Amino acid sequence: MQLPVLFLACLLSSVNALYFYLEGAEQKCFIEELPRETTVVGSYRSEDWTDAAQAFQENPLVGIQIAVEVLPSRHKIIDQKGSSYGRFTFTTAEAGDHLICLYVWRERGRVREEGEGMPKLHLDLMFGDATHDTAATKKEIIGDLTYRVKEVNNRIRNIRTEQQHQRDREMEFRDTSERTNSHVVNWTIVQFVVLG
Repeated sequence: MQLPVLFLACLLSSVNALYFYLEGAEQKCFIEELPRETTVVGSYRSEDWTDAAQAFQENPLVGIQIAVEVLPSRHKIIDQKGSSYGRFTFTTAEAGDHLICLYVWRERGRVREEGEGMPKLHLDLMFGDATHDTAATKKEIIGDLTYRVKEVNNRIRNIRTEQQHQRDREMEFRDTSERTNSHVVNWTIVQFVVLG
């Protein structure tokens, strides 16, 4: 009884793993034909070549941009910027070809500087039932969500600061406008008195 259940679980979930190199602003895309309501979980890790260590090592200044689109409508399902390692998950709403694109971004921008090696990107894609997550992957998901929440909180803080700045500028403009209008009214009255 256990053997058929194990075989069925293997059929429901398949994993594809690979690694590749990205140069500069190069984008690597994969087209996957997926059935409707299929959960896709992708894990990625980026490493840079370091001459000092003569090995690939994680670089916190390098992150991965992930974009997933449904073809041929080009409807975006995911467009997220992540750290040098992480996960992304989506569930297909319709059957068909899905374009999964990844590219490297750096804190300085998308361009690789002289002396920096080509990033090596590890990518694991799991298709099907993604309910058999281990405790480690659940911690990774929580860590990724925590990072996203902090990022959203920082954006909210920046928006609030910008809104307060705009309110202050509006108050200055209103005060200047009221003073100008007051001067115009006063000079109009003076002109009536002098002419009249």
